[in-house]
Amino acid sequence: MTDQVPPSQPRQPQPSQARPEATPPQVADVQLRQLVVALDNANDPNHERAEDDLIRLGAQAVPSLIEALDPKYPWLRAYRAAEALGQIGDGRASRPLSQALNHPNSNVRWAAVRALGKVGDGRALLALRRVARDDRSRTSWGEPVAASAAAALREMQRSSTILRLSDPIRIALLVAVAFIALFWANERITTVRGALNQSNHAAWGTAVTPILPTATPVSEDTATEDPEDDEAEATPTADTAATPTLAPATATVTAPTANVRPAPNTNNDPIAQLKAGDSVQVLGQSGDWYQIQLPDGTGRGWVASSVLSPPSSPVPTVTN
Repeated sequence: MTDQVPPSQPRQPQPSQARPEATPPQVADVQLRQLVVALDNANDPNHERAEDDLIRLGAQAVPSLIEALDPKYPWLRAYRAAEALGQIGDGRASRPLSQALNHPNSNVRWAAVRALGKVGDGRALLALRRVARDDRSRTSWGEPVAASAAAALREMQRSSTILRLSDPIRIALLVAVAFIALFWANERITTVRGALNQSNHAAWGTAVTPILPTATPVSEDTATEDPEDDEAEATPTADTAATPTLAPATATVTAPTANVRPAPNTNNDPIAQLKAGDSVQVLGQSGDWYQIQLPDGTGRGWVASSVLSPPSSPVPTVTN
């Protein structure tokens, strides 16, 4: 490659230390073009600060700086544009800077190498390896282009290693969070299971468990009558004129459990429950149902005859 460096530029241009501003100002396109042209025009009053101003503009200046890399422009413009793109660090400049590694001027190639090292885009690794292997030129101030490319490669690989090491750390944190979530869920399940076991024990641990507050059962026909009549209904009245007073009769529960209901049918909810072997006093009969006195003496109810032994003595018939 032939490197044509003007005699007026024997030394390396002073690199800029500017950085893009957090909230960069917006300038008109014409001002942007004037700053780019001033990069290589020493007679322009903006020449000295043009690169710094373009860097501070940040993203807005990137397209114009990329265009300035074209070999048709003076090498100093391309050189300073590459330096500015490196300081901005915008990923959009990665491919144009990689193409600038083929620039006919070694100074521009050297600046593109340094800029790619700062941008840190892995897509430029192959191009940088080629320069480090094949480019034997030097800048006009004596810097070997290949050595700069090798240094940029080491810096990018070191940064890539740090990024790779961060992956196991993220995975370890995710695993730790998952274990904590599983432990918490297991504790909750254990607590709920214990509460359910206690509830079941309380529900089935007694022989007779009242389900509803007990009261003197009444038939549907008398549900609206005056409560003062309840005492008159305590003793069965149906057929009492034809049936003599009998001694209390008893019966035994023969089924594993027996529901006690408020009326002689199943169209209602049980008011208590008996277990096998319980002995109850039978007060009367209505069809296939026996009226009994609850063992705890809190009231009366009806039990199907199929779950009781025959009463010890005849019982009166109760008409509903």
